[in-house]
Formats: sequence, structure tokens, C-alpha cells
Amino acid sequence: GSNFVLGNYARLIYSQGTAPLRISTNGTHAVTIDSSQRVGIGNTAPEDHLSITANNYRGLTLQTATSTDRPTVYFRNTGAAAASFVQGLGQNLIFGRAPASDYGSHTETARIDASGRLLVGTSSARSNYSGITPNFQFEHGTGNNQRSFAITHNDTATAGPIIFIG
Repeated sequence: GSNFVLGNYARLIYSQGTAPLRISTNGTHAVTIDSSQRVGIGNTAPEDHLSITANNYRGLTLQTATSTDRPTVYFRNTGAAAASFVQGLGQNLIFGRAPASDYGSHTETARIDASGRLLVGTSSARSNYSGITPNFQFEHGTGNNQRSFAITHNDTATAGPIIFIG
């Protein structure tokens, strides 16, 4: 039978049996959908639900339609009440959580800013720590929301200050 069916409102391309559905462009394999519904872009044997193979530092780009939107990837288990997310904001990479019922209600938990600093519990680095720009900044809440943490320095050849502002 035909592998392309035309209907009044729908178009269907299908593969019979367990044979994968393959799409090629300009004589080059582009996309594979196997019998387990795994999608391979740039490869013929996808190993996961979405498998992308690319050369020359190419991969997956998430780009928004406007400059005010933020490309976001959500991670959520089926039935979970909340999701974790990673979001791009300019040159910042933001990590956080959002309720499954409203992905628009984000709570930022950490970020890596454009300077490569890891910020936990705050979205902006302090501009001056006694003339030193920190690579890591942790801010804790007040009252019952205080958190404890440990800092270790394993490099005995390089001395570096640890500054507590309190």
C-alpha cells in the first residue's frame, strides 16, 4: 500500500510494520522515527526519545519569538506537582522550579551570571567585597529561613580569601 495518504483535512505519512520512517533532504538522511517513536535528527539509530547528532559545535538551539521572552526547558515527572527548569536570560543561565499547574510562576533558585559567577539565593552579585569580585555568592534568608553551608579550599598552592559579611 501507499505510505502517503491524502484526506479531506489531514495528511499522513507512515511506515508499515517495524521499519523506521526516514526523511531525507538533498539526498542526505535528515530524520528517523523508529518503531518505538524515538526521533533521531542527524542519525539513523536514535537511542533516546530525542537524539540529535551534529558536527562543528552545532546542536540544539532554543530561540524565542521576541527579545523579552526567555527560552526555557522544563523537567517534570508525570503526575508531579512541580517542575524544575533551566532558562536562558541573555548571557545568564537560571535554575529554578515552577508549579506544574502554572509554568509562568517561576521561582529562581540559582543562576550563573554573564561573568561565570554562581549565585545561589540571589539574582545579582554584590558589586564589592572589600575590593574582591567573588566567583561564588550564597545569600541566606532571615529568621527561620537561614541556611548553613560549608566552603572548602583544596588548592594549597593558591591562597584565596573567604569573606563573610554578616
